[in-house]
Amino acid sequence: MVLGQTMNAARLTKVVAGVIVGVGVVKMAVPMLPTTVTSSPIFKFASAVAVAVAAGWALGKVSPDLGGSVLVGGLAEAASMGLNNFLPITQYTGLSGLGTYVPAQFNEPQNPILISAGGGLGLPTRVYGGPYSRRAA
Repeated sequence: MVLGQTMNAARLTKVVAGVIVGVGVVKMAVPMLPTTVTSSPIFKFASAVAVAVAAGWALGKVSPDLGGSVLVGGLAEAASMGLNNFLPITQYTGLSGLGTYVPAQFNEPQNPILISAGGGLGLPTRVYGGPYSRRAA
């Protein structure tokens, strides 16, 4: 039983695929809309809801299970877009500057020879060949 309904494997697969399709349709279709429609967060959220409802309605003509699950997936993605637009969590947690490629002010591994030889400033040095280098100095 899933959500109070008995489902065999084929029907469950169709529902899960519909949710994934709904998320994908909204994620791909909203950026394709004109910028006049998606320029503000409210209109972007409203257009995401409209795309989700339209996709659910269109695929509901093919299969009611598929249409309903596409609608659920599309509305879930619209809700995610709305949360990202209206509640930017990085402002409150202080994580806005962290990422994979952030200029660092430290060397890895920490090496006092490298720091004293000017390697931390981008100057060429013969003392340290690089991280995990096996060459003798």
